[in-house]
Amino acid sequence: MTRLTADHVVELARSWFPEAADNPHTMLGVLRKRTPAFVPAWLSALDVTGVALRPEHHAELATARDRVTTMRALTEALVAKFPEAQPLKGVAVVDRYPAGVVRTMNDVDVVVPDIRTLWTLAEWLRDELGLTIVKALSAFGADDGGPVGLLLSLEAPPVHPLAQRVNVEITTHAWLGDAGAVRPRRTLPGDGFGLPEQLLMIVAERLEGPFGLKDVLDGAVLQRELSAAESERLVASAAELGVLPHLAELRRHITEHGLGPDLPTPRPRRTVLGRGVAQVARGPLVAALRHLQRAEAFPGPFAGQRRWMWRAVESVLPTAAPLRRRLWAYGVPVTGTAPEVLRTPFGSFLMVGSAAVGEHWLRVPGVDFEVAQ
Repeated sequence: MTRLTADHVVELARSWFPEAADNPHTMLGVLRKRTPAFVPAWLSALDVTGVALRPEHHAELATARDRVTTMRALTEALVAKFPEAQPLKGVAVVDRYPAGVVRTMNDVDVVVPDIRTLWTLAEWLRDELGLTIVKALSAFGADDGGPVGLLLSLEAPPVHPLAQRVNVEITTHAWLGDAGAVRPRRTLPGDGFGLPEQLLMIVAERLEGPFGLKDVLDGAVLQRELSAAESERLVASAAELGVLPHLAELRRHITEHGLGPDLPTPRPRRTVLGRGVAQVARGPLVAALRHLQRAEAFPGPFAGQRRWMWRAVESVLPTAAPLRRRLWAYGVPVTGTAPEVLRTPFGSFLMVGSAAVGEHWLRVPGVDFEVAQ
């Protein structure tokens, strides 16, 4: 199948926002407001198709291209030093974009095989590349007493107050799920990590919110290069992971906006709701708590109410309760040696259950917030 072109990118924006299709100035305003990550792709596509850009737009594209160059070099250096680290999306998608079209790269996402490798890689990023700032640290529980997973986001101090920071996100699990019925997994189904697995990473964006223009274009450029066997592997993996409806939705967007053929996707034998019911059957308390806590990170129906309910429940759940190991936890920098504190090469972090740190956390013995970063 032939590659997409810059014309496809321009038409994608017109099809997605038909109210601005006939006015590029209006379209730019809509894109900046609704989907800013797609702006470089659209501007560069206009440039390729012969539309004259203003000097400030050329400067914006130059910054975006420099960003891609920086993130590519970072990815290559990281993989050369840690061949066991698997980059997610990023360069694998950039290299398949239409000729001359720029893809936004906000960070480098990698998955590593275990927690030890995560911290070794993190120390290398800090000591060799200057990524000294812990932007986020999360722990997420596994079912059946499995090992807890970690997600660490590091960034470098900005070279200029208005410059975008270099950011790397490392996780021990290739599949993070949705903090609810779709559970984390250390590895993806099948062997290896090829185009189907990279496309699954695009599908996973739907767990965080609706698909956007960038997701659809990313999915389209990867889908066009799948072999028949790889397409079958993608469908089978999506079914096993519980995201077959999301794959079908992404494929519909790709078809409806002229980026690829209509590919049938089988109906799942068990829906996400069905998976949730199965989790309730195995552990109703954990399933209920996960449903409430999910609102801390993901949108959805009644997210505000569920977040309020979760914080009320979380405030009376003992801070050292074993049950917390099966939920998500978020790191707050502290000093101390309490059981609730995770000690790392980047300092100590109190692993709390909510973005709102309640008074019950302030009363944990031997924890000092006063010297937090």
